[in-house]
Amino acid sequence: MTPLDILGWVAASFGMASAFPQLFRLLRTRSSAGVSLSLFQLNAASTGAWAMHGFMVGVPQMQYPNLVLTISSLAVCVLVQRDRGAPLFPALLVPPLLSMALFATDVWLGPLVFGFIVAAPFVVGQVSQLRTMYAARDLSGVSLPFLAVAFFVQALWLTWGLLYGETSITVCASLLGTLSLINLLYFLHRMARGTVVVHVPTTVKEPVAMEPVT
Repeated sequence: MTPLDILGWVAASFGMASAFPQLFRLLRTRSSAGVSLSLFQLNAASTGAWAMHGFMVGVPQMQYPNLVLTISSLAVCVLVQRDRGAPLFPALLVPPLLSMALFATDVWLGPLVFGFIVAAPFVVGQVSQLRTMYAARDLSGVSLPFLAVAFFVQALWLTWGLLYGETSITVCASLLGTLSLINLLYFLHRMARGTVVVHVPTTVKEPVAMEPVT
């Protein structure tokens, strides 16, 4: 195994675990305040498409880690919907349909176009998370480790993509690394201002109107 292979597995390992801090926080606090449902719907869709891309190009670092990340992102969607008293079916239908549509562009249009298109759901999701945090008074449901790991993972994938010559990864990681850094810095800004609520009663729900239509 070459150093480049090891770097790819390190990026894949961190990526695979990146949704776990948010998942564990939801399980522990029973609060989805400040968490964007759209972000995790789109994460599930995009990582599903990346898994299929990995099998097509024969890169194991993109295969099973992305499947694990897809499952964990869907689990976050389930917990958010349950906390907000919303139905599960519409929320869980979007990711597989979008994932198949994204992979179709990979097959028909090639890796460069796929890199931009597969980044689009992540971009929308990251912007949705920023919008949700900006609108929410209470950010007790948001996991700082999740935001930090999300940025770190994109930095690793960008490095790997540049060295490996993987066009799709390089394009996608460049865009997402920038946006995930913005989300991390905004959350830290809110922490510095003392506007991140550390505890919220489980009876308090985030208004549904704060979520964009997906």
